[in-house]
Amino acid sequence: MNATANTAGSPSPRQPGRFLRTLVRFIFVVVIGALIGVGLYFGVPRLYRSLVLPVRENTTRIAVLEGRVGQQQERISENQRALQDRITELETGLAQLQGSVAAHTQDQQDLREEIQGLNQRLDDLRAELESQDQEIAALDSTVQALSSDLGQMIGAVDERLAQHVEEAEGRVESLEMEVIALHGRNTLLQTAQSLSKVRLLLLEDNHGSARDTLDLAIARLDQAQAVLPAQADDLELLRERMLALDVLIADRSFRLRPSLESLWNDVMDLAGPLEAPPEIPTNQTDPTTPTPTPEP
Repeated sequence: MNATANTAGSPSPRQPGRFLRTLVRFIFVVVIGALIGVGLYFGVPRLYRSLVLPVRENTTRIAVLEGRVGQQQERISENQRALQDRITELETGLAQLQGSVAAHTQDQQDLREEIQGLNQRLDDLRAELESQDQEIAALDSTVQALSSDLGQMIGAVDERLAQHVEEAEGRVESLEMEVIALHGRNTLLQTAQSLSKVRLLLLEDNHGSARDTLDLAIARLDQAQAVLPAQADDLELLRERMLALDVLIADRSFRLRPSLESLWNDVMDLAGPLEAPPEIPTNQTDPTTPTPTPEP
């Protein structure tokens, strides 16, 4: 019994080993917690600067550029509507000129019929002169005077009608050339709109669609080149720059953005500002055209 009591009252040799293991575990947990804290302290701001901030900046830039693109597309749409209105006005003026030419042609036909009537009257007068020997001299003088007046009237009318027809043809040709020029400008504006879409697609990192849209812009530039032969050299330079821009898109070069901005500005400069439509005179009358007055 005494031996058993002495054994229970003395310290166990295993207690220091447990204490050391517990201490080691505590120190290990403290070290791991410290390392995790240091990692969070230095890693979270770095991850925030490298991942979250660029995403926010790109989102802000895309929103600003989408606003700019929307404004540019609205301005291009307004220009296209103005061009369509002007083309409609020019077509209306062309129709009015064609109506004026038809009216002049009808007037010429009426004058010819009137001249035929006067010639018939001259024939009647000559028959009457043959039946009246006593009035031959007087009637002959009257016929000669009337013939001279008719010849002058016919010459003046033919000359005036020829002048009107020539002026009308010149105006029609000028209007047709202006309509072609407006169509070319409209095509250039559509080309600039396609370039704006290319820029937006590049901001979205959609390089495949951007190259397809650039091909569409090149096709529209070729259409403008077909209707604007006077600007063929400038349009050819723009086409070469577009082909070079396609290479920059494929290579994702840092020169892509300034090249695209410069190309868009040059296309808009080549399209030029809209001019006021010319006034088209209608219902013109010729106060100098003589009206034949038959003598009794």
